[in-house]
Amino acid sequence: AEAAQRIRAKRRAEGLKSIGDEERNDRLYLLPIFGEMPVTKVRPLHIRQALEYARDTGKSGKTLANIRASASVVFEDLWRNEAIAENPAK
Repeated sequence: AEAAQRIRAKRRAEGLKSIGDEERNDRLYLLPIFGEMPVTKVRPLHIRQALEYARDTGKSGKTLANIRASASVVFEDLWRNEAIAENPAK
């Protein structure tokens, strides 16, 4: 959760328009599934669980793609900074 907040704050400072959607995806779908886990422990399984959770609440395929993209932005940043070995949202 801390990593996502830090990365979202950086993206907000950069003026990205999608940040509100990304934060909503974090809050509603991603953090409830793996928000308390260390980022090094998040696996593709956890991303799938978050997407299944969103799907089960009636979200469309486009929304599911957006949720995955929201997760991928955070994990890509962590991967580039060598905090994790791979991006589990790819």
